[in-house]
Amino acid sequence: MIRLRPLRNIIVQIREIAWSIIIICLIFVGVSALYTEAFTNSPHVEFNPIQVPPSLAETGVTARVAAQHLIDHVYDIRHAANTDYKPGEMKPAWLKPDLNLPAAGLSIQAAASYFRSLYQRVFADTIFAMKPTRVVSGELITRGCDYCLSLHLRIIEGDKILETANITGLLHRVFLRGAHQIVETVEPYTLAAYYYSRDDYARSRQLSADIVEKPKNTEAAVRAINLLGLLDTQDANYEDAIEKYERATKLNPEFAAAYYNWGYALSSLEKYRNAIPKYERATELESSFADAYFQWGVALLATGETDGAIKKYKKAIQGNRTKYGYLEDKLDIIKTF
Repeated sequence: MIRLRPLRNIIVQIREIAWSIIIICLIFVGVSALYTEAFTNSPHVEFNPIQVPPSLAETGVTARVAAQHLIDHVYDIRHAANTDYKPGEMKPAWLKPDLNLPAAGLSIQAAASYFRSLYQRVFADTIFAMKPTRVVSGELITRGCDYCLSLHLRIIEGDKILETANITGLLHRVFLRGAHQIVETVEPYTLAAYYYSRDDYARSRQLSADIVEKPKNTEAAVRAINLLGLLDTQDANYEDAIEKYERATKLNPEFAAAYYNWGYALSSLEKYRNAIPKYERATELESSFADAYFQWGVALLATGETDGAIKKYKKAIQGNRTKYGYLEDKLDIIKTF
């Protein structure tokens, strides 16, 4: 028995160490989950379920389905805008993982929300400030028939209401107009690009001008300036367009599209030698920028540099064979210029 006592003590110590390790691991997992939810997994826009009348829910349009319709329409607008500007994710609130502790009256999401709010208060207006999450909520109300509806929409940031809207119409139309309102509020440049892609140049210009006049996001403002330049180019106001492209590249020297557009406007004025450095800069920033290589080739050909033009055309073919593959059959002809 005397010899067994030290062994029993060792077993007790091992058990205590094991429990300590387990508790530390659980604490680490909990803190990691809390940090992830509070600071690294915060979406750009979060959609709460849209409350719907019982008669509509019975047809399958539940609160979550209604919110998902809005999300789908927002992503349709983003896709149609055909821009690489992506401010962040848009997520349904109900897909966020959560862990509830009923005995303590806590959950991971509730704790994450509290710490995120506390962090934003402490570090507001500093370089450590977090990009806030906007929350979309609202309710559908029937007006005479199940598919004649009013959508009361709210877009909230922290304790501030950014936008409210009351949209009336048929079911599909209400969701589409609601999505437009959401995009205009949280990422207006995307909507400006969407209008441009749909040839609605007047609305694109107005929205872009509003973004530039009251910039809330530097990147969006730079892109809006570039878009205004595109609209000027389209109207053959090349001098005005050049001023805007120059302004955009000063604000963001890494903006390849603005250099390309600047070069295109100069080429349109037959200032080919001035355009060449702009195309060169665009391809330095984006090595596979096929359109820039093509226009660079056009500018070189216009200045009599046939060999250089052929090299750039080949680069354009490599960058986008679908668009510029036809040049392969014309290179021999170009050599005779």
